[in-house]
Amino acid sequence: KLPSASSTVVVVIFFILAAIGFFVSKIAGIMQATSIINKHFSFNSKVIIVSGLITSIFVIVSVPQLEIFAPIAAQIFAPLIIIVFYVKYYDNNFKFILDKKEFFRILKIGIPLAVGTLSLAGFKYAERVLALWLFGLTFLGYYGFAEMVYMQIVSFLKMPVKVRMVDIYQGIGNNNFIKVHKLVVRETRFLILVSLLLIFLAW
Repeated sequence: KLPSASSTVVVVIFFILAAIGFFVSKIAGIMQATSIINKHFSFNSKVIIVSGLITSIFVIVSVPQLEIFAPIAAQIFAPLIIIVFYVKYYDNNFKFILDKKEFFRILKIGIPLAVGTLSLAGFKYAERVLALWLFGLTFLGYYGFAEMVYMQIVSFLKMPVKVRMVDIYQGIGNNNFIKVHKLVVRETRFLILVSLLLIFLAW
């Protein structure tokens, strides 16, 4: 059964918003990576917590007006908050400069590496389109909100490992594999324990 014209318009708007959110999130990711490289972990953690809290409030407040588009708009809103925090409070003199030669060199290397991420993103968006067509807007709204909460929890759980990535890369570069192994085992153990605690509380 072919979708109606109205549902087709919703899907088109959905994909446009998703594309905008993907682009903005990449810009925010660059700024977060800069702070992590400079080992400003405290600032980065505060930004993640505050942006997550504000985004959650935004979704709850805007659902009655935006309905299904509220969780999608939140994926644009959240990285915009992160960008504002970094531009306003992070003293790094960050500037965008396009080096064409370096850009195409990185693009050649990055496209094969990005295939996995793009495939996962395509799968996630396909899930939402199927949920919209099969179960309707209300179900998709609940699904989008639940997924956003899930991503916030995952982002929180990954923070202990994420802040150690610079040390892990340095250890690999210095062939200090014993130190890297200890870091990975310790942070993974912490992640497992917290995950088990959350599962127990949720159960």
